[in-house]
Amino acid sequence: MNALPQPTPTAFEARLQRLEHLLGTLSAAMVAGEATELEQRSADVRHAVVDFSQTCSNEVRHADLDTQLRLQRVATALARQRENLLRRTVVVERNLQSLLPGRIAAASYGPASSSARARAAYGAVAR
Repeated sequence: MNALPQPTPTAFEARLQRLEHLLGTLSAAMVAGEATELEQRSADVRHAVVDFSQTCSNEVRHADLDTQLRLQRVATALARQRENLLRRTVVVERNLQSLLPGRIAAASYGPASSSARARAAYGAVAR
């Protein structure tokens, strides 16, 4: 039985496949909870997204329906991973604060997000 040669993917397809793969490895690193691996996978995804957005914008505009659906799944996965990373950061910061109270400056929450300041931004409507 002769197998037909597989067509080589276009640069756009190769970049999209790479991005999908890296999102999977980021998810696995998130589940594993290994900080070094998570940091590396996050950087890999960030670089792949920048590369994809800089080189494939024209192809995205003219993508077929299946590719548009894949791109939507990638966008959804990116948003979900960002939220998960933010949640994890908050948990780590809170744990550090409980271990070393007053010694760790909170990066994702703190005085700027206090209820009085948050209400002040909306003026009388929030009062």
